[in-house]
Amino acid sequence: MGAKRGLKTYAELTPQQREFVDGVVERGLTNVAAYEEAGYYVGPSRNAVHQGAHKIRYNKHVDHVIRERLNKMVMSKEEALARQTAAGRFDIGDALEVEALVCPHCDGEIHEEGYARINVKKLKEMGLSHQIKKISTDRNGNQIIEFRDVDQAQDRILRAAGAYQTQAEKEVGGLASLMSKALEMRQNA
Repeated sequence: MGAKRGLKTYAELTPQQREFVDGVVERGLTNVAAYEEAGYYVGPSRNAVHQGAHKIRYNKHVDHVIRERLNKMVMSKEEALARQTAAGRFDIGDALEVEALVCPHCDGEIHEEGYARINVKKLKEMGLSHQIKKISTDRNGNQIIEFRDVDQAQDRILRAAGAYQTQAEKEVGGLASLMSKALEMRQNA
């Protein structure tokens, strides 16, 4: 047995149990829907189906694998803070390319400067593509790139560092407490 405390890993579950776990974790199915989709016997009544789904979901091995996979899906505090820090430090100039319009008839004389475009490929190479919030087009077909709000990211970093608290955070005892309660509610769901 590969998991701690004698609990089975995902690979050690039966094929039906793995299908149940995939239904719950990856496809977001209810326990009953995942139970039925995994091919378990649905029984003579809906009550029997609910009981069977509950029994599989809270089998100690299946429950362990589901909780483990859900915890891996949740972004860690360190990762979230690193992303907020990257957003807070983001400088649009890192991905901005300014072009000049040169007159071909005037010995290379520059007629207009300041035409700018975003180099999305460069942004991706720098590992900053997560700074893009949305890419869309206007009615003329021009691409519109919307970036994450730097001020908002800096605000979140300051709150996480304890520089100040919002009213909601004060009521529950801080941002960490608020996040902890949210995570606990998700795990108990």
